[in-house]
Amino acid sequence: MEFICRRVAGAVHSGGNLIFAQNDERLYSAIGRRVSYVDLKQQATNAVGGNFEAKAEIDRLALSSDGVLLVAIDIEGHLTAINVERSVVLYRFALKGRCLAAEFSHDDGYLAVTQGRFTGLWLAPARRRRELLPFTKTSTLGGAIGQAVSLAWSPTSKYLAVGSADATIRIYTIEIYNQDEGDTKTKAFRLAAHKETVNQIFWLPDRQDIFLLSCAADAVAASWVWSQGDHDWSSRKKLWALEAKHFLWNETSGTNYSVKLQSAAISGSVLVCAFSSGVFAVYDATSPKALPCLHKLSAARGSIDTVAMSGDLIALGSKRFGQLAVWHWRDEAFALKQQGHDHEATCAAWSPDGRVFASGGADHKVKVWSDATGFCFATFDDHLAPVAAVAFAASKNAFLASASADGTVRLYDLARYRCFRILQAPSYIRTAKATAPTGNASAQLKAMHTKMNKDHDTPGAPLSSLALDPDGEIVCAGSREPFEIYVWATRTGKLLDTLAGHEGPISCLAFDPRDPSTLASGSWDNTVRLWRVYRNEQIDEPLTHPAHVLALAYRPDGHRLCIACADAAIHVWDQAEARLIAVIDAKPDLGIGGKFFDALAYSVDGKRILAGGISRFVCLYAVEQKVLLAKFAVTGRSSSDNIDEKERATAEDDQDDADELPGAKRFKLAGQALRATEANVNAVAFSPTGRSFVAVIPSAILVFGIPEESRFAPFEVDESVTPLAVADALKASEPAKALAMALQLADDNLTDAVLKHACIDDIALLVAGIPAKRAAPLVTLISDRIERSPHLEFYLEWLLALLRTHAEHLREDPAAVRTAQRALLGAQRTLTPLLEDNTFAFSYLGSVAASSNNGRSNTTTTAVVKN
Repeated sequence: MEFICRRVAGAVHSGGNLIFAQNDERLYSAIGRRVSYVDLKQQATNAVGGNFEAKAEIDRLALSSDGVLLVAIDIEGHLTAINVERSVVLYRFALKGRCLAAEFSHDDGYLAVTQGRFTGLWLAPARRRRELLPFTKTSTLGGAIGQAVSLAWSPTSKYLAVGSADATIRIYTIEIYNQDEGDTKTKAFRLAAHKETVNQIFWLPDRQDIFLLSCAADAVAASWVWSQGDHDWSSRKKLWALEAKHFLWNETSGTNYSVKLQSAAISGSVLVCAFSSGVFAVYDATSPKALPCLHKLSAARGSIDTVAMSGDLIALGSKRFGQLAVWHWRDEAFALKQQGHDHEATCAAWSPDGRVFASGGADHKVKVWSDATGFCFATFDDHLAPVAAVAFAASKNAFLASASADGTVRLYDLARYRCFRILQAPSYIRTAKATAPTGNASAQLKAMHTKMNKDHDTPGAPLSSLALDPDGEIVCAGSREPFEIYVWATRTGKLLDTLAGHEGPISCLAFDPRDPSTLASGSWDNTVRLWRVYRNEQIDEPLTHPAHVLALAYRPDGHRLCIACADAAIHVWDQAEARLIAVIDAKPDLGIGGKFFDALAYSVDGKRILAGGISRFVCLYAVEQKVLLAKFAVTGRSSSDNIDEKERATAEDDQDDADELPGAKRFKLAGQALRATEANVNAVAFSPTGRSFVAVIPSAILVFGIPEESRFAPFEVDESVTPLAVADALKASEPAKALAMALQLADDNLTDAVLKHACIDDIALLVAGIPAKRAAPLVTLISDRIERSPHLEFYLEWLLALLRTHAEHLREDPAAVRTAQRALLGAQRTLTPLLEDNTFAFSYLGSVAASSNNGRSNTTTTAVVKN
């Protein structure tokens, strides 16, 4: 079963530029070494390129005008071309140096890329399709003294303007004199009016390539106009002239600092500028002589690093706070506002129904994410220290629990989005140190022991693990010191018991699915102990291991217990017989450097185990066969893999006297070289549906899922697919073929005719043969017919069959589901009063008929004669 990275949660923006697709439905953003896009229509986020990951942090994006080809360039100058429709990486190559700007020409013929003081011009794949090398370099544009930082193609793609750090602009004219070979000749014109770096350049939409607008870092904009006639570069009498200068920012009273222009974007004749103060402003750029301010708003606590604009939508990105927002400036409302964890994400857990998952972070926050959209819809910031573990209750009234280094477990009501109970751990007295690791344990694990006895500011014992019983009645949390397990009642919040016996920090907890009263606990004392929670007693002898126990997980049926240790092995136990069944040696799968697993998760069927830890890989094993099934690289190749022994020894010596970050799951030093380069997975969790899992890495939460099964549809590549062919298929009694062709033609009336032609008994069979990607459009069509057609029952049969057959795929398209829900609610509102009126009418008519029958038998006829 193949898994690919479907979306990146926990982070929405990490730097670089933002790009709107031409249809305004997608917004592309770089998240570390990956690229994600937000579907503004369906309000969902998805990863680009599946498992694609750059070699370094992505710093620049460029999108072709047709929205098919995306170019991602990292900070080391590696370029990757991706087909976003197919989600396939097409080509990779290395540029010579870092790129600060890249942009496709409007006709998709060229890609311009800045490299130091020069700008490279590449023939894009859109023009020459059948080539071994998709990108062919045609020329290098030079002349600047400073570094080239901004680009702008003219609307006709004949001219390229380049802004540089020397406060000048150079305009190159590009004339193709041999299209087959891709040769170009260029000439440049130099414009100088700014005093600081030219951050952005725009061609005003006049269709004549004669108006130019430039914005510099000192918040000054300049309007340029071509003074006479055509662009005859050989004539010195026809020049570019400075039309006007505009001061975009006026310091208000009380500000004693210089506000810098960070980014700017233009759409039509509307200009938006983002400043270092967190303010963005909208200007009317209709006339080059004036830029009146139309709108100004403070949108961030710090600097807005990048801005993009399309129509009335303004996208804002902040690298410092990891924020991404889309503002509709005419309606003055946010169309999107998302923010990930401010610091490292540490843990994650799925809800029982698999619709949402929760994450905790070193920023003291707990966030709840939708699996269907990848968006965060609830944030709880009640904790006072890093969150160590989160868990959902599987009971009917499900709730979310989180344990933190502040010594508390907090319970959250997801219906009202509030913390309804706080469970406080008792304060503790300093105890003996935990036994130091021996053998070939890694430096990271050694560092975790060094400062365990440092006094904490929190009133309770710092908690490190969490478990809820299946009924949600009992909450258990383990502490790093004093090596105890605390048991609370969720209804009263009362501390019921304290389980003592371990001789090292408690690393993991889990309840037995078969017996909710049995709790398994793992510790750094190399043991796993089994407890009768309600009796405060241990079951038999502890399960001993050759190294520190870091993670454990029960198989869903409770017959097996998997345990991860610091010796890079996974031990599989039969808990009932206390017998070791198998040992999976993971050293060959983790890479060099004494790495190990400290996070485990069983699949729903119990046949596979997911493992992550101090490694850049997440490994999927077949437990019974002890075979590695898949290996997912969740982050790029760590530079610490190549660090020499001298540097590693120096780093370890520096760690001996360093202070631990309170509550951190792994010891990380601020300012140390290894902190930024060490790759690890903080947590893994399998979805209850078995079709998804999450891997928590320091920078984000990666959601992996099973890709949609691609079914070969021969009608999609056959030119004979026409409305006449659909009619012939119906005459030949081939409704499945007719329906497939009608859906390919995307003709609603034709598809509706095919639906009406089908027999109601064949609906389930026809729906089963529909490709999953066609389900959502068909649901939308049927929803429209439910609202307008009198054949309600017939269309409801189609809708019911679609929901039963393609439920998993339709969950990824909430827009279609919402459309169906609206149609059903509308039909309910229409039919309910009618049915109630008919019911009352029949009841009245029945009572009248009964009374008239009784009257005939019991009364006599009386004649009234009027005189």
